[in-house]
Amino acid sequence: MQRLNCGRVPTIAQSLGLGENFRFWRGASGRRYLFSLVSESDLDDLQNVILIEAGMSGLEPVPVWLGEVDHDGERHGEVLGAAFGSRRRRYVHFLDGSDADRHAALDDLLTASMERTAA
Repeated sequence: MQRLNCGRVPTIAQSLGLGENFRFWRGASGRRYLFSLVSESDLDDLQNVILIEAGMSGLEPVPVWLGEVDHDGERHGEVLGAAFGSRRRRYVHFLDGSDADRHAALDDLLTASMERTAA
């Protein structure tokens, strides 16, 4: 199974008391991707985003699924690891300007998860 590291809380979000709402995950390229916490019900309204579903290990979200929500609202992705309990969090990355950018970012994150598994 693949594994993506726990996301880091941005310093500004932490200082504003918003640490639970935002996380950085780093791709194999070293690039950081900012993700926002969303509810399961909000996912129905989202399109063209990268999605990380995470289980909780203590206070840290551990990604268990990584993929995208496409232009039709369909989810496509890969299981990264075993589920951690029943509490799930969903984080989305909104900031890619095109399908090509989103797919490049997703590939970067998936590659990072494979590199961590091989290490």
